[in-house]
Amino acid sequence: MLVCFLGDGVLVNTVDSGTIMVHSMSLVSTGLIKFGSSPHIRVSCGRHGLFNLRSSPGLLCIRAVQENGGPRRLVDIIRVVPELSRNYFRSPSRRALFGGISLLGGFYVAQTISLSFGALGVNDVIAAVVCVLLTEYATKFYYSRPKCQAVIQLGGEVGCMINEGHWVFVGIPNAVKAWNTLTNSELSLSGPVGQVYAMVVGNDLLFAGTQDGSILAWKFNAVTNTFEPVASLRGHTLGVVSLVVGANRLYSGSMDCSIRVWNLETLQCVQTLKEHSSVVMSVLCWDQFLLSCSLDKTIKVWVATESGNLEVTYTHNEEHGLLTLCGMHDLESKPILLCSCNDNTVHLYDLPSFSERGKIYSKQEVRAIQMGPGGLFFTGDGAGQVKVWRWLPESTATTR
Repeated sequence: MLVCFLGDGVLVNTVDSGTIMVHSMSLVSTGLIKFGSSPHIRVSCGRHGLFNLRSSPGLLCIRAVQENGGPRRLVDIIRVVPELSRNYFRSPSRRALFGGISLLGGFYVAQTISLSFGALGVNDVIAAVVCVLLTEYATKFYYSRPKCQAVIQLGGEVGCMINEGHWVFVGIPNAVKAWNTLTNSELSLSGPVGQVYAMVVGNDLLFAGTQDGSILAWKFNAVTNTFEPVASLRGHTLGVVSLVVGANRLYSGSMDCSIRVWNLETLQCVQTLKEHSSVVMSVLCWDQFLLSCSLDKTIKVWVATESGNLEVTYTHNEEHGLLTLCGMHDLESKPILLCSCNDNTVHLYDLPSFSERGKIYSKQEVRAIQMGPGGLFFTGDGAGQVKVWRWLPESTATTR
């Protein structure tokens, strides 16, 4: 099941014959020595969503599974016929109409064939066979392609969405909506003030970062089948826009340009990081390191000292502000960092060297990146498009 949300407060749930599940991100260090030790590498971009990303021999390339709207060939037009058929036959009346047309058309074709060969006695049999074949062919795409199962009007702009187990959580202004996908039950968690920008689950608690700078925590009560408020973590002076859990700590990035470190057991702030000069858009845990990106055009790598406090060990500079970070492994299990910039690009870097593996171009800002199974990852941009990408061996990638 693939669940996605639109900024206008619409939650869309699509189901395919093959299930796609989005998993949480996890990176494991493979011998970290020094950050930023390799120079950047120029890459080339082809058409139709194909990228031949050159770095060093033996490295990999990525290719978009979904076309990006470039010049279309005849085969591209033919490929959209199933989608057009699916949309057309969404209405029951149209399916009934086509069934009648198929019946009459099939009977007419069967009559013509049988009369040509003088086999009048098999008219009905041939007509029935042709009718069934035509109907099955036309409706095959409707029933086999992904279909929207439900559209839920939330009544407010969606700020974030996560899934944990059989629960789906959606942050909207002044509330968090929760759906149990097993029982189809819906809960509303009150308490947030303003928009809910970020959510994460850690230590059996659900955390939500809100517009007023607070972080609310709930715990599920199996007896009452409800989420009960546990605490309100205060310290940020502006909205909390990013949350991540790692090493028994909760890390929160805020519009006040700071990162706060919270102990998951005591729910107390144990450190405040103030190295960024603009909004901290995303925080990411990688092994014993913390990575953060900001609109100040930097990615900072934090490492714990002997005292347990975090300090900046490396700063990577970009030409544009950064929006989000995501980590994954390539086909050779090498850690890769994906970072979206507000110039409508996504940069791919090897870790720990920060050497560039490639660049993805988009029509609008890529605001969400999510790792998937089997080498897939997803990007969502400001134009409302969700694109699916897959890592491919360099030998199989082509440039157009």
